[in-house]
Amino acid sequence: MIKLMFEYYRKKIQKASKNNKIVKCLLCCTGYCLSCLERCVKYITKNAYIQIALTSKSFCPAAWNGFLLIVKNAIRYGVTHSMGCIFMFLGKLFIICATVCLCFLMLTQWEQPKKAISTPYAPCFVAGVIGYCIASVFMSVFSFASDTILQCFLLDEELAASGDRLPGNRPPIMNTFIKDPKLKKRGCCC
Repeated sequence: MIKLMFEYYRKKIQKASKNNKIVKCLLCCTGYCLSCLERCVKYITKNAYIQIALTSKSFCPAAWNGFLLIVKNAIRYGVTHSMGCIFMFLGKLFIICATVCLCFLMLTQWEQPKKAISTPYAPCFVAGVIGYCIASVFMSVFSFASDTILQCFLLDEELAASGDRLPGNRPPIMNTFIKDPKLKKRGCCC
């Protein structure tokens, strides 16, 4: 709603002062600040929804708890998030390349498409765009799932340290990450 109001007033101001450079600069700076605010709100909202699912608290306390959990484990969260970004990029690249290669092979190896088109590059480009859209949707689900798993692990570790968690709720294989003194000393799980 704030963005819509800003766009409405931006158009009104631009009509009123078409060639004023100060107004253009202020509108550009305000638009940039608004987009930064929007990205922050989306990030906080994503983590708040994860915390709501984990702790059953309302939105504002869940958003605050998610923020504190990330700040307390900033290095671990940053490393894991960076690795997730790399995997997302590679996943998108693989899906796009596989889609384009499959389209190219189908268009060049089968007789009907070979006769119907003069060049396979335009359909391959369209297949690449469609592959990008599908890859973005699929990998966003992967990103959300990896953030959720990371927050589950960090919250479980925090609850275990404070004694609020019942024993035996964690899978036994996860205990190796918690009890390993090398990992505790470095403050990182990777």
